[in-house]
Amino acid sequence: MTEQERKLSLEEKIDELLRLQKAQAEQAEAFVPYKNAITPKAWMLETGKSYSCQRGRKQCLGFWCLANGRTVEKVRVGEHARETFQIDSLLRTVNEVLEDIKDGRLGVYESCRNMIDWMVKEKYTQSTIVQYRSMLPGFFKSVIGPKNFSDDEFKTQIPPMKQFTETTKKIPHLEEVRRMLTFATPQYRALIGVFVNTGWRIEEVLTRKWSHLEVKCPEHGCKKNDCPPKCRTPDYGRLSIKASDTKARYDRVAFFTPETITWLHNYHSLLAEKSEWLFPGYQNTHLLSQTAGATLKNLFRKAGLEDSEDAIYSAHSFRTLCDSLLSRCGYDRKFIELTIGHRSNLGANIAYKDWGEAEEQWKTKCILGMTIEKKIEVMPKDYRELTDRLKRIEDKNKFLEAFAIQMMPEELKKQYETMLAQPGTFREFGPGEYQELLKLPLEERRKKLLLPRKDDGESEKA
Repeated sequence: MTEQERKLSLEEKIDELLRLQKAQAEQAEAFVPYKNAITPKAWMLETGKSYSCQRGRKQCLGFWCLANGRTVEKVRVGEHARETFQIDSLLRTVNEVLEDIKDGRLGVYESCRNMIDWMVKEKYTQSTIVQYRSMLPGFFKSVIGPKNFSDDEFKTQIPPMKQFTETTKKIPHLEEVRRMLTFATPQYRALIGVFVNTGWRIEEVLTRKWSHLEVKCPEHGCKKNDCPPKCRTPDYGRLSIKASDTKARYDRVAFFTPETITWLHNYHSLLAEKSEWLFPGYQNTHLLSQTAGATLKNLFRKAGLEDSEDAIYSAHSFRTLCDSLLSRCGYDRKFIELTIGHRSNLGANIAYKDWGEAEEQWKTKCILGMTIEKKIEVMPKDYRELTDRLKRIEDKNKFLEAFAIQMMPEELKKQYETMLAQPGTFREFGPGEYQELLKLPLEERRKKLLLPRKDDGESEKA
């Protein structure tokens, strides 16, 4: 073989190697079918997810389609509701974009980047962009498979965005809340009462059902239906929420005053049909957060509470108000954080939740202080300590009394029992007088302690 032939064969081998590398690269980028893939509809309406979560996924897919050059039909649900994406049109458009990805006409990460750029251009808030960006990896892994989507590549192509507060929330005073109630319908009177009592986020409140609310009796500590027939103690409520429905991701409990329970019952008595939701909306779902937020904003304005350039009033404003009221009532700070859902402030306390103790403290200290329309009677901070001390003194006195009776002769026991049966037998002393009494000899102390009986006075006169 000549030198020329050897050069040609070497060049051919290099070309063959380059062609092979190119083919492997193209094969790596090619779409790989995923046998366990689910449909976009199944991901969007996943069983077990809350209605608000399903609605958020629907909104995310709609934005993704619009950002990638598609058009999605919109419909209005209810007279006062905002427009939302029509489900059939949305699913059809989502499948069209997915086909572009599978055929190589559109890159999966390119489609994600298009959505982020579109939301920034449309001036959505940073928190909203962060929320919808976080939904994309789960969608693609479920629909096109993990072999076609890499978390590391996604983070490289679309870097995570830091979430920060862009607008400060103004906090209304309780007197201003009372002013709002004068303009509120029974529905929003009850809703404001729940916000003030619980300090929960708007989605956490609106997704609650009657099955999550336990109406109880403060006097007997039992469910109202199990109370004695003559019990007239006003009801209070214990509302529960599971971790899956909260932003803080742990089970929470909050309590309603009798006032709020009454407002809820009054509101539902006006409804034409009974509903499982505390705040029902259209099509057998709960009231939408957009509708509730717009109405609350209108109530704030009517009460003279206007937004400023860098701070606004919203449903979130009630969270800080609730925190302040519970603190003023002397409620334990740990229980305040657990109730409201300030996860960042809790630390290890999330693992040590004693809701029974929280309920007892709330009944003792907060049931009056959290009432909106009545005058607040704030208990002293040491109220619980004084109550416990008084109970210990009573128990000690009962023990000493029982011990003394056992040591008495029978004749003295009868005399003691006779004195107890007669009202007004013992004289009452103030704290200073009682200290002076203890300095006297036993016989003189007994004479001052016992009040003169009527028959003794009559015999002395005779």
